[in-house]
Formats: sequence, structure tokens, C-alpha cells
Amino acid sequence: MCRDQGYSYAMHELKTDESFERLHVFMSKVKLKRLEQNIYQRGVSKPIITWHGYIVDGHKRYEIYHRRGIEFPIRNIDSWSRFDVMEWLCDKNLKRFDLTDEYRKYFIGKKYLIQIEKSNSRAAEETPEGKEPKPLHNRYLIARELADIHHISHSTVIKYSQYTEALDAIYNREPDIVNSILTGQVRVSVENVIEISRLSNDDLHILKDCFSGKNCDRIIMSEIWHELQWNRVHPSVAPKKKQQQSQANVGIKKMPKYDPDSELMSLTLTIPMWKSSLERLKTTADFEHSSTDAREKLLQQLSSLGDSIYMLSSFIEEGYRNDGNAKEPGSVCAEGSL
Repeated sequence: MCRDQGYSYAMHELKTDESFERLHVFMSKVKLKRLEQNIYQRGVSKPIITWHGYIVDGHKRYEIYHRRGIEFPIRNIDSWSRFDVMEWLCDKNLKRFDLTDEYRKYFIGKKYLIQIEKSNSRAAEETPEGKEPKPLHNRYLIARELADIHHISHSTVIKYSQYTEALDAIYNREPDIVNSILTGQVRVSVENVIEISRLSNDDLHILKDCFSGKNCDRIIMSEIWHELQWNRVHPSVAPKKKQQQSQANVGIKKMPKYDPDSELMSLTLTIPMWKSSLERLKTTADFEHSSTDAREKLLQQLSSLGDSIYMLSSFIEEGYRNDGNAKEPGSVCAEGSL
């Protein structure tokens, strides 16, 4: 057992803090077993890092040490603030060579949020009582600094912070979904993760089974809406039974039952995501510093989208009139517009 670093070895009793635990990369059962075997064969090689009695780094090693009755050293960083500790964890993870792109986005977004909170906390401490505290650091400048470090745009940093907030919101209810996304088991876009975070607890529980059956597949929002819609119509069918039914049909070349509403419902369920993206753009995009060319291209696409909406709405209204089910002029267009 390695004891040449001058540390004091003992069976320390430490506490855990969820905010620190969340800033660690998920470890699979295979990697956990490998870690335990390594500790058993080579002994303790590095200390558990602690902050005021809470484990900062080494949660899994701590569990193994206690389960096997192995004495271990600790290194305190009590002089740091909680914000400093969390930033250090983000930086430590961002240096990992095996970090997935999803985790990279998460930790960049988390560091931005931590620095914003740190700035606001410092402002509150330095503001005289009875006065409204003003942030000491501009959000744009914080995003700009992180963007320069990670070679991305400041708007991307802000987008990653929204991604991080969305994943944290999902984790509080269904952590397995977040682990599947961050480890790369399933690929979901930033925009879709934000949409998923707005789902109800019941819908997230349904998606947990959907995500657990995937492996390195990209899941798009239309698939998610279809999965949720199917489960709402067939709530009594257990996930395992659905999977068995699906497997039983493999090899049986059978045409799916024709559903004239499927394409309409798919678009109907997708449009709220478009609206959300447009609303989010108004609050996150830096229109003041964006190029004229980029703004003009966006306006052209918005105009084209508006024309498409108008033509489709007119086509649907014409169909209503031909069926003798006409609504008041403009009613369909109003409901379908963005």
C-alpha cells in the first residue's frame, strides 16, 4: 500500500453533498469493479479531497475503502469557497481525455452558472443593507471569457448553461435519463433536452423506459412525442410487454395499419418545439453584435416559414369547406400560426 506521501491514514467518517456528487462523471458497474480491483491489488494511491468534512473528490473510492476496511488519507481544502470547489470540479472534469461531448457541454454550462451565482453572491455581500445589489460581473463578459477558453461563441456558452439547467431539472426526477444522455448512450440535441425538461413527472417516467432500451441512437422530439402519445392511449401495457410484442413481430413482413392522422399529429406535436425555440432565441441571441448577413438570412427563413404556414392553413380550410365542416374564416390559421 502506497504510504510515501506523508499523509495520515485512518478510517475517516465523511459526509456527502449532492451538489458535489453531481459534478462527477457517471461510473458504470464495469468501471466500478475495475476500480475496486485496482485498489485491492495496489492499495491507496491518492487521498480523498474534502471540504469541511464533505467529500469533494473520491466518492466511489470512499465507499470501497469503507466496505473493505482500508485506511486512507484525506486532503482538506477548507479555505476555498463552495463556488471555488465547484469550479475546480468542473475544470478537473473538462481536462479528462475520455469526456463525452455531452459532459463537456454540461460542465461548461455549469461553470458559467456557478460564476454567475458567485458574482451575484459577492455583490449581495458588498451591497449596503436596504439597497438592491448589482451584479459585479456582466453575464456577457463571463460568457465571453469561457468562450475564449473553450474556443466556442459566447452564445454557445449560454446555450450550454440552459442545457445544464435542463439536465439538472430532469435529474431531480429521473436521473437515469440524464445518465443515458451524458454518457452518450442516447444522443439528444440541446434543444430537445430543454423540451424534455418541461415534461411532467409521469411523462418523464415513461421516457425512462424508452431511453433505457436505446444505445448510441439519436432520439428526435417527434419520436418522443409518439412514444408519449402511444403510452397515453395504451397506459396498461407494461414496457416489457411492449418490447416482447415488438420482438415477436421481427421478421413478420406486415404493413402497418394506415393512420390518416399520423402525419398531421406529428407536425402538431412538433410545432410547440418550434415556438419554444423562437421564444428562446429572443432572450439568448446577441442580436446587437450579430452580423447583418445572419439577421437577413434568418428573416428570409422566417418569411418563408410564414408563407408555408399560410398556404397549409388555407389548404386545410379549403378541405374543411369541401367536407361541409368549415370553421370561421381564419380560425385554423390562428391556431396553427407561430
